[in-house]
Amino acid sequence: MAAEENKATIRRLVEEGWNKADANAAISTNAPNFTNHTAAPGTASDTEGARQATLMYMRAFPCLQIVHCGWVLLFHDLNVQAAPPH
Repeated sequence: MAAEENKATIRRLVEEGWNKADANAAISTNAPNFTNHTAAPGTASDTEGARQATLMYMRAFPCLQIVHCGWVLLFHDLNVQAAPPH
């Protein structure tokens, strides 16, 4: 995936997924072979488990809005979002 495609994926995750509270849009950015290596105990580590966890966060924080104030780091095919040091 090219850098511009990676940026568009992250934008879609934030703008269409989190900021519009659409778990399906957020999960649509996952790779087909997605595995959550830090899934909570009792939660599936696949895309469905990630969708359930995303829904849980969206219900817990219904007014959550993510603004672009961090960095988007692109390493070939890896997307990493990090907050800048304060």
